[in-house]
Amino acid sequence: MNKALRLSVAFIFSSYIAYLLVGLGLTLLIDVSSLSFLFHKLTAALSIVVGLLYVRDGYCVKSVMEVPHSWRPRLVRMLRNITGVKTAILTGFVVTLL
Repeated sequence: MNKALRLSVAFIFSSYIAYLLVGLGLTLLIDVSSLSFLFHKLTAALSIVVGLLYVRDGYCVKSVMEVPHSWRPRLVRMLRNITGVKTAILTGFVVTLL
């Protein structure tokens, strides 16, 4: 497997792990909270709003759900500095949490 493919797989894998950990953390927070009914309603409402924004972005020229333009140069520098699998994993995790 060539280097670019290895780094890409590591980056994508760490991104999936970050989403999984965030999801598990939110689930745990909801389960231990006495306000779980409220969290379920807020989560449902937020999911619907975010989903509608993504659908809107698919049809409109100006995107609402994109990375801010001021962050892009820094993200490009971060991505260009990926030289090894460990760096790809760390960068994928950090970029996903942004």
